[in-house]
Amino acid sequence: MRLPSLHQELVRNFDTARRWLLSGMIVCGIAQPVVAQEPAPQSPPQPPAPNGAPAASTTWHRVSYSCDNKIHIQVSYRGTIARVTYEGQVHVMKQVLSADGGRYSDGKLVWWSKGNGGFLTDASDGGPSGPPRLADNCKQIVPKTESPTAPPG
Repeated sequence: MRLPSLHQELVRNFDTARRWLLSGMIVCGIAQPVVAQEPAPQSPPQPPAPNGAPAASTTWHRVSYSCDNKIHIQVSYRGTIARVTYEGQVHVMKQVLSADGGRYSDGKLVWWSKGNGGFLTDASDGGPSGPPRLADNCKQIVPKTESPTAPPG
């Protein structure tokens, strides 16, 4: 019986430890932020369909929002991209991992949308109370349509 060299044993122990560490990180969810940075290329997450629009679209779907403190935000959605216009500045954001609703970020701001509402936050950590909300309680503005007139009787 031949004893393995010290080098071979160290390599085998390192490889075993590496596998256990990576398995533990995946099970505990520690690796989730790393995995969440890059969506799977074959099936990227789709944004929620605003107002019944198709989720995967090649055309832009524009939605206007009215928020607290008379703040107005305009968001154009296309696939996993959102163009958010806030205080005259256009922020092109990519969809990022979210447990509920749509979440988009450009690294500076974060737009959260759910149903016909949403809010805009600073992308910073913000401390124990979370990131500051720049626009809160945003509600979708539905354009008024004229009702058809009754045909003459």
